[in-house]
This record gives sequence, C-alpha cells and structure tokens, in this order.
Amino acid sequence: MPWALLEMPETNRAFRCVYPTLLAAGFTNAYLYDLRTATLVQTIGEIQRYHGGDLMLGTINYVDVNAKHAFICGLQ
Repeated sequence: MPWALLEMPETNRAFRCVYPTLLAAGFTNAYLYDLRTATLVQTIGEIQRYHGGDLMLGTINYVDVNAKHAFICGLQ
C-alpha cells in the first residue's frame, strides 16, 4: 500500500486534495505538494495581509485547487 508522510511547515487551517496535488493553507502561507513524489512544489507566501488593522482573509476556512488556480477563502 503506497503512503507518504508530509511534514507541514506550519499548522494547517484548511486543505484540499485534487490528485496529484494537495493544497494546504496555514495562517500565513499556502503549500502545494505533488503527491506522486511527496514533495513540496510551491509555496504561496503572505496570504494574509492587514487592511485597516484587520486581517483581510480573517480565519481561513476553505481552499480549493485545480490545474491552474489555487483558491483560498476566509471568514472575516
């Protein structure tokens, strides 16, 4: 049975798997993993920004991914 241990650089708030890609979002960054090789292929940095003293995304509660796009949704 194939398996892999993926160690995330920060605590995850949401994740979505659309094989062969896993998108995992932490508080400040999002991570795209290739599940075939169990490797981190891209980091999307600074997904949280302050606007008027508040975080723009607030609490991240959903992510989605396809072949071209990563979607990160928050609850303000």
